[in-house]
Order: sequence, then C-alpha cells, then structure tokens
Amino acid sequence: MKKFTLIFLAVVLLSQLSFAGGIVTNTNQSASFVRMLVRDASTDIDAVYFNPAGLTQLEDGFYISASNQFIFQDRKITNDYSYLNNHQYIGNTTALLFPDVYLAYKTGRFAFSAGLLPIGGGGSAEYQRGLPSFELGISDLVPALRSKGVTGYSSDLYFNGSSIYLGYQAGVSYKINDMVSIAAGARYVQATNTYKGHIESNYIYFAAGGELATTFFSNASSQYAAGATQLAGAATQYGQAATQYGQAVAAYTQAGKTDSVAKYTALQAGATAMATGYAAKAKVYGDSAKMMGAKANLLANQEADVTQKGTGITPFLGVNLTLLDKKLQIGIKYEFITKLQLTNSTAKDLLIGYTATGIPETQFPDGAKINADIPAMLSIGASYLFTPKLLLTGGIHYYWDKNVNWDGQEKNITNNSYEYGLGGEYAINEKCTVSAGYLFASSGVAISYNTDMSYDLSSSSFAAGLKIKLAPKVNLNLGCIYTDYYSITKNYTHDLAGSGFLVPVVENYTKTSWDVSIGLDFQIGK
Repeated sequence: MKKFTLIFLAVVLLSQLSFAGGIVTNTNQSASFVRMLVRDASTDIDAVYFNPAGLTQLEDGFYISASNQFIFQDRKITNDYSYLNNHQYIGNTTALLFPDVYLAYKTGRFAFSAGLLPIGGGGSAEYQRGLPSFELGISDLVPALRSKGVTGYSSDLYFNGSSIYLGYQAGVSYKINDMVSIAAGARYVQATNTYKGHIESNYIYFAAGGELATTFFSNASSQYAAGATQLAGAATQYGQAATQYGQAVAAYTQAGKTDSVAKYTALQAGATAMATGYAAKAKVYGDSAKMMGAKANLLANQEADVTQKGTGITPFLGVNLTLLDKKLQIGIKYEFITKLQLTNSTAKDLLIGYTATGIPETQFPDGAKINADIPAMLSIGASYLFTPKLLLTGGIHYYWDKNVNWDGQEKNITNNSYEYGLGGEYAINEKCTVSAGYLFASSGVAISYNTDMSYDLSSSSFAAGLKIKLAPKVNLNLGCIYTDYYSITKNYTHDLAGSGFLVPVVENYTKTSWDVSIGLDFQIGK
C-alpha cells in the first residue's frame, strides 16, 4: 500500500528543481551566465560566485549586481502499465523569483565580496494528476477485485513541492602579483522544502455504478470481523463440549466403564479438533478483517503538509591567473562538500502502512531527519580576448556526487557528473554586445536512480543575449537559455496488488526548460 503515497524525500525534490548545474547544485547564478553559459573565468562583478579570485582584476571601487531569472520547465513521463487510466503525466516546474545579488569592494590588492543566491532549488513542482507511482497501486484494484465485479477506478491525486536553498556568502580576494590572485570564503546555506498534496476520492466501479474504495474495504472488514466472531463462538462451543467430554471420560474411567471411556475419548478428540479448526479459521478471518481495515484506511482521503529545514556551510577557494598581457584569464574554484541535514516539521502526514505489531507508519514523521548534502565541485574556466571586440570563453564543472550522504540514494550513482561549455560575446558598438553559448551536462546516475519522482538526465543548453551599456558604469544584461534533456527509458517490474505476480512496465522520462533573465551591473565611485 506504500505505492498509494506521495513518496518525496529532500534530495528527490531538490533534484527535480535544480536547473543549470549538477544534480542538486544551481550554477545559473547571473544574467551574464544566462546570456553566454560560461562565466568560470569572469572578472566582472558576477565573479563573486563564478571566479572570486578574479575580482582583483576590477578597478578600485564599489560594485553591485542584481538580477532575476524566470524559469519554466516541463516534464513528461509515459508509463505503459495497462491498468492505468492515464499513460502520460505532465509536471510543471516554475521559478518566477530566482534572484542573484552581488556586492564587491576592490581596493588595492584586496577585494571583499558578498552575495545572495539560490544555490539549490528555487522553484515549485506541480503535478495536477499525480504520477504513475501514486496511481499504480490504486489501479491494481481493478484486476485484484475483478471477481467482485470491479471494472474500473478513479482517484484525485495532486502534489506540489517547493524548494529553496538560499546561500549567503562572503569572501576575500588577494592579488599576489600581476599574474596570480587567490580567494577564500564561505557560504551559509539555509534550506527549506515544502510538500503539499492529497490522495482523495478513490473510487472503484461496478457495472451498476461506483463506490468509494474505502467503503468497499470497510464493509469487507466488517464482514470478515463478523465471520471471525461467529467462528470464534463456534470454537468456544466446541471447546466447552470437549471439556464436558473430558469430564465424562474421567467419570467413566473411575467407574471402570471401558466402552464409555473409549466413546467419550473419541468425542473429546473430535470436539477438540473442531475447536482448533474453528479457532484457526477465526484467526484467518480476523487477520483478513485487519488487512481490509488497513486497506480502507490507506484508501481514505489523505493530505500532506510538511516543511523541511536545515542549514550548512560551504567553504570555497579560488585562484585566478592573468596571462598574455591580460588577454587570457584562467579561473579555478573549488567548493567543499556541504554537510546538510533537514528536519521534518509535519502538520499533516500520509499513512503508508503498519508495522508487524499494527502501529501506523507515516511518510514524514514529525521531527525526523534527512541527509541532503550538496556535493563538492570544481570549476575551471578560461577567457581570451581575441580582439578588443571579441571575447571567447570555455569551462568545465565537476561534481563529487558519489561522496555525499543522501540516505543511501548515492549508491545509485555510477559516475560523478560533469559539464563543459563554450561561450562568447562580440561588441557590435560601444553600447551593445551580443553573446551566445553552449553547455553540455553529463549525468552519472544509474538507471536505478531514476524514477517518475526524480530523474536526472544529460542535456544540451543553448544561450543567447545582450549586454547594453546604459551609462559609463551601468550595464544591462538580458539572456535566454533553452535546455533540451535527453530522454531515457526504464524497464522494471510491478508486483500486481502484492500477489507476487510481476508485471513488466516500461517508463520514459524527458523534460525541456526555458530560462529568461534580466540584470543590472553597476559601479559606484572608486
């Protein structure tokens, strides 16, 4: 019956809402990134995130960058399980507020910086009709109850999850010489996930009409309970008869009536056997009554209202190399693993089953803790100014996904994920610069990692945009990214109504994403 529930853990939701970057890490952290996709060797204000050591290349002064992204992602899942009412499920992920704010103060050899950014999550995922895994168990009622005349089912399934991992970071950069700069800092991560959803109005249909599934199983439970009571009563009566026959055996034995002793001994044995048999049947009926009652409870209307919160620290280091008369910049940044544990705060929970002793089990126990580390990552990038008007960039990102603690989910990661990309910008004139970029992301998860609730796909992203100089020290950045994810197919077996009969199922996962951004970068004085 756990198949009837909304099984979403912290890592599952975060991987659903992660955009450009690794499984759970967002690297789309400025409007300049959205217009060209590669900023790992940036020496502009967004270097606060992408290349903190590169901030030493700024002129002395105070810098501010503020941008927001509007992100829309569509997910499509198809499932060929024959008893499902729906074989295609659409999920919509939306992030209308995805802000990045950076501050930097450059003076002499030093640069001091701070930033606010959504390092993970940043949106909400909505499934108006649920997912196959929500519905498989309910659909099994049709074949399981066919002998009772059941011909179909219906259910009202809904889920909405939101996630935001806000990062507040600060760093210090230092220029050792004209070629080498270094940086160090830390990011405080404040994570919040919310889950809201329901499983309601589970109906089964007969030729004559529909009935709530919980009513059907409640009635069945009552019938089995009544049968158990009758059988227990019969067992008691035969037990009493066996006792009386035993008393007769004792009396006839004392009287020396051998024939009567044999007769009543046989009657006693028969009554005892009948009592034992009826007691066994009563237990079977009683167990069936409990099982039907449990199914009735699991198929009753359920609602989830859960918040998960936690905090962590991400130390980071950076190096920037300035070569070839400042035409070549090489940026290197390493972010350490963020150890993160989330705690459930549960207002309403979902019943997922019972222990062997009959204690109810729920999906999000209040106060339970979940491990949701953010992997360590390394970024290396280079930019080269070919002409005063043409700048080309390239970069790679590598994520140590296999080293995290995701409560066992990390065992389904075959290889660490990585990205590589190329970007460029060309100044049409003093006021307008056009840019474009390409980024390939390779997923390292095993097929077993992917489910309808969480799947990680390799992808190709294409970006284009503009940088417009509004004033001598004010730039407007506009960008757009389209991401095409490579679909995958998973083959698995489904246990039909817990009968042990395994049915082959084919499930396909795909998604697409659009990201539009606007941002302002400006310098205040020197």
